Order: sequence, then C-alpha cells, then structure tokens
Amino acid sequence: MSELSSVMEIPVKKLKLYSDAARPILSLSSPLNSGSSKSGSSAAVDSEKTLGDTIACSREGPESHAQAECLRIDLGKIMERGLSVPERKVLEVS
Repeated sequence: MSELSSVMEIPVKKLKLYSDAARPILSLSSPLNSGSSKSGSSAAVDSEKTLGDTIACSREGPESHAQAECLRIDLGKIMERGLSVPERKVLEVS
C-alpha cells in the first residue's frame, strides 16, 4: 500500500480510506442464491434464504428473559394474595 501511495502521491491513510470505501456493502436481506441450479423442492427454499437467515441467532433475546421474569413476579404476587399457604406450596413444587 505504501508503494501505491508513493506512485499516486497521496498519503497512505487517504489511500486506505479510499480502499475501505470501495468495499461492496452487503444487505442482510440480500438473497443467498449463488446462481447454481439445484433440483428438488429444497431449491425453492434455498432461493428464499437471505444472508440474515444464516447469521441469525436462534437463542432467546433479552426481551424474552425480561418478559419471563415479569411473568414470574406477577404470578408470585397473585399466588401470595389469592392462595393459602398449602395451595401455594403445591404450585411451587410442580
């Protein structure tokens, strides 16, 4: 890169900036079909897959954990107010 910057008479930093800006931008919604033809029903499913599908996380997100915690707290409050101690113990064990 330094040789090229010398020949072009521009700073290496600026050349690197131009080089980085020239990289293609990929969208997560861009299709994954690579142009190769496949036979069978899986070809239609594969052609609908996107880049985002391949890197998406299958684990629950923080909002799911927060929602479950709120539900646990709310159920605990309801059980304290509306159930007797033996009834609560039965539900807490199961």
